[in-house]
Amino acid sequence: MSTTLHYFGSYGRAEATRMILHSQGVAFTDANFDGEGFQAFLQTGKSEFGQVPCLEIDGKSLVESRAIERYLLAKAGVHTATPYEGYLNDSTLSFLDDVRGIIAKFVYVDQDMEGLMKWFASDLPYYLRLLNARVNEHHLFTGSSAQHADWAVFEFIWDGFLRAGKVAMGRPALEAHAPKLIAFAENFKNSNQNLSNYLNARPEKDM
Repeated sequence: MSTTLHYFGSYGRAEATRMILHSQGVAFTDANFDGEGFQAFLQTGKSEFGQVPCLEIDGKSLVESRAIERYLLAKAGVHTATPYEGYLNDSTLSFLDDVRGIIAKFVYVDQDMEGLMKWFASDLPYYLRLLNARVNEHHLFTGSSAQHADWAVFEFIWDGFLRAGKVAMGRPALEAHAPKLIAFAENFKNSNQNLSNYLNARPEKDM
């Protein structure tokens, strides 16, 4: 069966899914569209909740980005080993999505980029320090092997701070407030050759 990821032509909520698919060597069609294409896609009825990303895989049509990511990781046998690791995984994901929600409100609801820049300078370091404190001796967030939260934080840190288009401003912020996140991201990227190859070859996008 073919695998198709439906999303806009950006990184956004689909990028962690792309990373996981590439890391697992899964061949898939990356079906990107603009606003008009999105409306046409909705008419197909493939998106149960009328939103994207939407992943067609295994004869199913999956929605909700975190649920899609969890599905792919579960298929690969990725599971937390203890209830406490499960707590660390889930609370890290929840915390990260709280931060992403603040950013999304500035960008999509308030459309206040000036306010976002001020928030980056005044408030974001606090959240980075809290994430930094969660990094363990394995350079991960839950245990000794990568879990869902590690994938989610990696995408956030890599795309927001360390990729080519962001590193000039992003890396100094991490060096000042959250240096463990740099080691985490670099180790995570280098631990999977398929992931590293994808990140080195993918086109640079605004977001």
